[in-house]
Amino acid sequence: MRYMVGVSGTKIFSRPDPNSALLGVLDPGSTIDSPDGTVERWINIATGGHVARRNLRQAEARFSDPPLDSVMAVNDAILTATRQWDGIQYGMGCKAWIKGDDGLSFTRNRSCNGDQVDCSGWVAAIMTLAGRRFSVAQANTTFRILETHSDGQIVNVGRHTGIIVSGTDIDRVGRRAGMIFGIDTGQRRHDTPDRLLGIDHIVAGFHAADGTYMISQSSGGKGVNALSWTKWRAQFDTAFRENRVHCADLMSAQAGAGLAPGDGGWSLDGGAGLSHPDPVFDKEPVRALAG
Repeated sequence: MRYMVGVSGTKIFSRPDPNSALLGVLDPGSTIDSPDGTVERWINIATGGHVARRNLRQAEARFSDPPLDSVMAVNDAILTATRQWDGIQYGMGCKAWIKGDDGLSFTRNRSCNGDQVDCSGWVAAIMTLAGRRFSVAQANTTFRILETHSDGQIVNVGRHTGIIVSGTDIDRVGRRAGMIFGIDTGQRRHDTPDRLLGIDHIVAGFHAADGTYMISQSSGGKGVNALSWTKWRAQFDTAFRENRVHCADLMSAQAGAGLAPGDGGWSLDGGAGLSHPDPVFDKEPVRALAG
């Protein structure tokens, strides 16, 4: 696979360890070839050495085009859910799960009052609702890859479809409903070592009734809300330029391993390396992973 360097001062180490010998420094925009797949913590350079994956962009990454009626169904699900639960408060580690009537319930414990949800909990719930438009049982199973923190959501989908688009490359993507965007907003107390890309916030894209591309999110201070892509993109312009924003497409059928619904519903056939493969979303999530 070919990668492009997205961050100035990207270092090449002799081993996948920042404490190993420094072999060199790569210039932004330079390319490297690697036998490694879409997302590993360290990328093994074909010419020798290792580079941190979060500093790279996947060269010539392209999402495939799912059927229009599938995109419209997913869009309607996200739009409807965002309207219905607009104003639900933000709560770190608070999750949502889906009842039999497609209503949502929210975590209730000492830190979550049953009326709160964090960013990854919100994205997991609305995308599972979208998948249930095609097959409830299969969506419950397939979208378990989203029952993790925000970084794990991008990583899981990217590993499965083979595609992650990063940084300003996202500006050249034809945005549609179902795409998820993860951002590294800086050092946070919940930034655990298992976050390969450093992502600590995540949103989902959809189109409003007037055609405006929007993001649906649960954010601190606002809870569940919708914001135009234009405003959101401007808000995080520095992060885009510093390669700290990453996009994965739940509906991409790239390399024959996509999550787009076919005749048999949603499928994970051929999927790889999932962080948390056990829970499903017709019951309360068992892991309260912050962010």
